Amino acid sequence: PRAISFMAFRPGSRFQTNMRKPHPPSRTMPAATCRSGARAVCAAVCAPVPVAAQIPGLDIRLGAHALVPTADLADFYEAGFGAYGRIGLPVGPAKLMASATWNRLRGVSAMATTDLDVLSAQVGPHFGTGILDIGVEAAYFSQFQELGVAPNVSLKLLRYEVTASYNTTFQDPKGSWLTLGLGVRF
Repeated sequence: PRAISFMAFRPGSRFQTNMRKPHPPSRTMPAATCRSGARAVCAAVCAPVPVAAQIPGLDIRLGAHALVPTADLADFYEAGFGAYGRIGLPVGPAKLMASATWNRLRGVSAMATTDLDVLSAQVGPHFGTGILDIGVEAAYFSQFQELGVAPNVSLKLLRYEVTASYNTTFQDPKGSWLTLGLGVRF
């Protein structure tokens, strides 16, 4: 083995001669460099650090829910669906949570009512106990142009949540409904 390795590296050997020959310029080298640069830029743009990691304690949630009207609202509308987004920051022992929701209640054909879209803006304290999150939020409901309340409970499941809430207005006729939803936590 030593004789072979000695011969391979002695001056004028075939190995040495091949190593000294200049390589012809490659046309694919610049393209490969551009591709690797493009991959690096794409990775930097497409995989940014999550917003929640940039601001300690920030709680962001997005999800969808099914809803069932109750009280007077149940006479005119059937079950519907909606979407929500929440953002919260810790304030002392609680978390101040702000929410925006969109709810669609389907009109009852026998009553000749059309579908009802209700947007709401909500804000209030939430208290967490490990996997359980309990909150009470003051709310403004766009379609009813009224203030109300929206207590809710969320069960944390890793990066997901199961949430239930009861939304109601303060004035008569009561606009109220129950929701059950599934969301993602960031």
